[in-house]
Amino acid sequence: MTAATVDADMGRPSPDSSGVAGLIAYLDLALVVLAVPIVLLAGAPLLGFGIGVAAWLIQRVAGQQIDKYARATENARTGLILAIAGLFLRLWFITFAVVLAASLGDKQDGLTAAVTLAALFSAYFMGTLVSNAATSERDRKKEGPPA
Repeated sequence: MTAATVDADMGRPSPDSSGVAGLIAYLDLALVVLAVPIVLLAGAPLLGFGIGVAAWLIQRVAGQQIDKYARATENARTGLILAIAGLFLRLWFITFAVVLAASLGDKQDGLTAAVTLAALFSAYFMGTLVSNAATSERDRKKEGPPA
């Protein structure tokens, strides 16, 4: 088992994928840009939205760095431990962001941060599924029919 196998098993979007599969892996970041005018028009609390988006972007960058480090390890077990620890740290970080938004503002800010993070996670999850499916399909076509 190699670190690359661990990476594929974890179901992460491949940031170095080419073409549409690589772009779809970043669907959540496109949603951030598209959500700004909607949030402004809807009159949602900007503090909660801002904290939610900031927390998402920070955890997304941190996650990519942790995943990069985990893939670079020689030992697959160490890479898997790092990847799982990174997932839990990211989860705690975004949970803290929701509590922070509610503490600095009011309940509506906390709710806006939670909804923002849930929508961004959903987009990230869908992007991951579609990107991995497209990458797997491309890899199967390269390999040809089974012998």
